[in-house]
Amino acid sequence: MTIISKPIKKKEIKKLIPHSGNMCLIEEVLEADKQSLKARSQTHLSENNPLRVNGQIHIVNAVEYAAQAMAIHGALLSLKDSDEVVVKQGYIVSLRNINTYIEYLPVSESDLLVAINLLMGSETGYSYEFEVKNKNNLLISGRISIFLSEQ
Repeated sequence: MTIISKPIKKKEIKKLIPHSGNMCLIEEVLEADKQSLKARSQTHLSENNPLRVNGQIHIVNAVEYAAQAMAIHGALLSLKDSDEVVVKQGYIVSLRNINTYIEYLPVSESDLLVAINLLMGSETGYSYEFEVKNKNNLLISGRISIFLSEQ
């Protein structure tokens, strides 16, 4: 079952997650249902991207794109019972089965496509599988577990 009726743009995304300014990395949610979310971004091309070091963004930092997609998904799921978004602070507690296929995020004009799939979730955290692609090329994949803080 779809939980969004149209793509969500960055202005609305900023209301769903605790990240702000240049650290809000996801630019658009393309689709989402109760189990998964697909998003896109070109923030990896920005010179002001806070993950950039010496002009490049190491592929391991793509985990943050996936984690933000997970935060968006959790916020969207919180809307199922009311119109009020519940934004919770989350902390990555586990990375598993991380596979990288390049060393740095590409600097081409291509979108990053982030896909997440919920494995399990509760009031205190979530586990997801994720993939970050560029066009048809898989860049990084793995599993992330997030602990949700009460603050």
